[in-house]
Amino acid sequence: MSPWDIWSLVSKLLVLVGASTVSGGTFSLYLSRDFGDDISGRMRRYIILGAMLGAVATMVTFLTQLGAINQNGLRGMFDPQMAVIIGQSPLGYATGTRFAGFTIAIAAMLMWQYRERSRLYYLYVVFGLSALASLFFSFTMMGHIAELGILPRLSIVIHVAAALLWIGSLYPLWLLCNADVSSAKLKTVMEKFGRVAIYLVALLLTAGVYLLTQLLSSIDQLFSTPYGQAMLIKLLAVVALLTLGALNKFFLVSRLYVDTGRQSLARSIGLEMVMALGILAMTVHLTTNVGP
Repeated sequence: MSPWDIWSLVSKLLVLVGASTVSGGTFSLYLSRDFGDDISGRMRRYIILGAMLGAVATMVTFLTQLGAINQNGLRGMFDPQMAVIIGQSPLGYATGTRFAGFTIAIAAMLMWQYRERSRLYYLYVVFGLSALASLFFSFTMMGHIAELGILPRLSIVIHVAAALLWIGSLYPLWLLCNADVSSAKLKTVMEKFGRVAIYLVALLLTAGVYLLTQLLSSIDQLFSTPYGQAMLIKLLAVVALLTLGALNKFFLVSRLYVDTGRQSLARSIGLEMVMALGILAMTVHLTTNVGP
């Protein structure tokens, strides 16, 4: 594996981390909107930092691809003529759309403090939804999905949106477990997230299964091809993460009033974050190294 390949994998992983932060952070900001300025401030900083990370990683991904094509060392990353050519390719369009999404997300968070002014509130909502739409849609513009029809591309939007909202919400939930909030408020937020998570998981799995039927010609390819085998490993990791999430929802949330209940839930969510990062890394490997 060349240095270009390594840089590409790392930058793509950071793009996913940034996108999940913006997606899940925005959702968590809505869930915890009644928790006061301290909590909302932490959520906003989480989103802004994630958006900044995603924007930088998006540009690094583009420049890395440019350098890999030129094969002229670091200078090859800044070839203006090649940049124009690549900028007019699916990679260029996806880069622009994704970068715009991260930038709009930062603008939306800067507007949050003026949300009580009716006109600016609606502008904040429009900016926030536009940022999420840009990020989700950007994943349909490259790779095998871009060559498929409308329904598969809509499915990848649903799949990506559900996954990023879920994964990106884990850190804010962990943060709330360790914040100075009452167990009653914490339990309310966890229960709200649990109810939404059921729909997210249903959408995630339904869209994911449909996409597999579009990318693989037969079930045998799950076992006989590198892509299928890597996908099986990812599916097992997702099942493990779902199992842990179910443990949180049905057992640990109900024990929040117990002395060690909050700490147990925080540890479990922390483990979920580690597993989720591993799943994102496997996703990057699947989409970069072992296409169907």
